[in-house]
Amino acid sequence: MAQSPLEGGRHPQLAGGPSPGRSGKTGAVPRHGTGPAPGGALLIADLVKPATAAGAALAARAWDGAVRRRSLEIAGTLGPYETFRAERWNYYADPEPDPIDQPSTLLDQLRWLEEAGLTGVDVHWMKAGHAIFGGIGGIL
Repeated sequence: MAQSPLEGGRHPQLAGGPSPGRSGKTGAVPRHGTGPAPGGALLIADLVKPATAAGAALAARAWDGAVRRRSLEIAGTLGPYETFRAERWNYYADPEPDPIDQPSTLLDQLRWLEEAGLTGVDVHWMKAGHAIFGGIGGIL
């Protein structure tokens, strides 16, 4: 788990990786008695499951568009984008996504953080079905 000092010497907990759904996701969501120290932060970077089919279609288009743009900006060609498409990396555009990834809705994940006792739970960044969100540790 990567750590970086915060003001006052506190360290955030950072979590990310495959999204194994609610049953497995609890590894990233602190249980009572674990998680960040009071005043420390837990940040999660993850795919999120859109709540609607329209949201999933939007996430798929946004991810494709972002990879296409970055492919042209960085490589000067569509080669990386074509690899992205050929290898079916766009979870939201794939009719049979990798069963390892089972993202949960962002609302569910925010609720789990609050239920775990974190405060100031919020979304700090979101793009193309990916989000960075978290909260501050309290008395756990």
